[in-house]
Amino acid sequence: MKRLFTFLSLTLLLTCAKEDSQAPNTPPSQIVRQYTLTVSAGEGGSVSTTGGSFASGTQVSITATPNSGYSFSGWSNGSTANPLNVNLNSNTTVTANFQVIVNSYNLTVSAGEGGSVSGGGEYEEGTEVTITATPDEGYEFTGWSDGETSLSRVITISSDINISASFEVLPFVSRAPSYSGINNTVGSIKKEYYYPGYNHDERYINPQEINLPSGGLYRSTMRSIAFLDFDSNGYLDLFAVLNSEGEQGSLAYAGTCSTKIKIVKNIFTSFKEEYVYDSPYNWPPSDLHVNDFNGDGIDDVIVTSTNNHLCGSYNGDFYGDILPVQIYYINNDGSFEVASITSPTTPHDLASGDIDNDGDIDIVYWGHFLYEQGDYDEEGRPFIYLNSGSGNFVEATRNDYFINYDEMLVSIGWDSTNYWNERTGALFNLSINLFDLNNDGILDMVVGGDEWEAATDFEGKSCDDFGFFKRLCNNGYVPGLRVFWGQGDGKFDFYDYSDVPNVWMPDQQLLEPKTNYMGIAFKDYNNDGYYDIIASGTPKYFGEFIHIGKNNGDKTFEDVTRELVDIYYTNHGNQGGPNAMGVGNPSYTILMIYDKDNDGDYDIIPSESEWSYITGPWNGDFYFQNNAGFYSRVYEE
Repeated sequence: MKRLFTFLSLTLLLTCAKEDSQAPNTPPSQIVRQYTLTVSAGEGGSVSTTGGSFASGTQVSITATPNSGYSFSGWSNGSTANPLNVNLNSNTTVTANFQVIVNSYNLTVSAGEGGSVSGGGEYEEGTEVTITATPDEGYEFTGWSDGETSLSRVITISSDINISASFEVLPFVSRAPSYSGINNTVGSIKKEYYYPGYNHDERYINPQEINLPSGGLYRSTMRSIAFLDFDSNGYLDLFAVLNSEGEQGSLAYAGTCSTKIKIVKNIFTSFKEEYVYDSPYNWPPSDLHVNDFNGDGIDDVIVTSTNNHLCGSYNGDFYGDILPVQIYYINNDGSFEVASITSPTTPHDLASGDIDNDGDIDIVYWGHFLYEQGDYDEEGRPFIYLNSGSGNFVEATRNDYFINYDEMLVSIGWDSTNYWNERTGALFNLSINLFDLNNDGILDMVVGGDEWEAATDFEGKSCDDFGFFKRLCNNGYVPGLRVFWGQGDGKFDFYDYSDVPNVWMPDQQLLEPKTNYMGIAFKDYNNDGYYDIIASGTPKYFGEFIHIGKNNGDKTFEDVTRELVDIYYTNHGNQGGPNAMGVGNPSYTILMIYDKDNDGDYDIIPSESEWSYITGPWNGDFYFQNNAGFYSRVYEE
């Protein structure tokens, strides 16, 4: 009994003590719980607190601070907020993450004229990048803008980099055929030697702006330019007579009837120099040839023009002055001296070469139409001017150097008493060239006229129906493509000639009975040791044609055009107007024999016409590609 009493007393005492230790009136549900926040920082930074014990519901702000070279990338809970606000309602662990900063930089690699580069772009810091410079054909790499000279090099990216590659044109190397002996004295061969593969590509030959109502320009044609090296430094120079572009895009026929002379030293280099001069020609030159006329070892330029051609200008039609043949002696500073070497004359073409085998350069040409009556015997007459050796020219006596000339005139009805009213006995031609075709070491003379016009039946028609061509109506004689064989000492016998037959022309549907031979070139296409004749022209500016005469080696020729050329004749149907390509009719004038595709054989490059401006085969147009001896017209991009 005593033990039971003692237990009850002790129990009552303990209960009363527990109740006395709690705050009075505190309900059990309001007891505050404590939570632990653990904060850490990954590599590359620190945090503003490492955490602690906090009452439930406490908001704690944590800031992550990256070290140098690092950036904050986010928290372990997925948040990227910085600072991060954490509301504690449980024990929480959070880590700040950092990453190494990787900078991105731009590598800009550029190329100067004459090449291309690779390797530019955006790269991360520390990246090793290979950059490469590649020169274009005819150019060489000269170095990077920072002084390095390796074609390929490695650059380690550490900042934005801007670097350029420089290129320079290689000294000129001709891609024309090599000729031998006396043929190397011929002006057209010299012009072909310097031919670079294009002509009025405006990357190099910038047209000169002129104040035309049409907003037209002065532009060039293949006939009106010549490349050469007048400063003898191994780099090509340019001499050009730029023709005024008319309202319809024609050259000089509906413009200002004016031209400009443009000279460019070292035209394909970065150190070129340009000079522009006024010009005496209102009509485009008939042709420009290159030769050393005064024997000083430096090539010069000879210019001839049918300058009295009718020119339709904005101020009305007019005829220009009849001008002499002129030689331009160009100085190193781009200036020049002009020597007039003939009487005023009207050649449609001219040839130069060592006609009399005395070691200097002579000239030969035919007088063309006088569009206005003149006071001298010029039309349809051949002329030879012999060089004394220092650029002094003397007109050769016609009957002494053109043997049997009078006899031929008489045979075709020459009437010397009836010259202007009823022109008789003229020998007209449109193109002329010189070449040794029978391998005797003597230059022969090749002329191209219009055999169809000569064969036209004028019966029953008045000569006046043909305008200034009426003089052909009265027994004027126009050969097609004819070779007068050189006799030596600069002489030609007009009874010693060979015609180059044209067997395909009769099959063509001509809009006009005219086939103007405008250009003559030479190539031994079958490698038999005898050079063949390649001629070009136009059916009265309605299109163009190519004609190849095989040299049989016995003073006879054979027409092989159809066998060797795919598109040898085209008639566009518009005289000088747009053709199917959307540009002016090409109307081939002169030709260049040149390795256009650089495959080791020689292609045929036709020029455009002066009648209308076209882009030309050297700048995205066509040429005749030599494919194992067959010539296919191909287009360049």
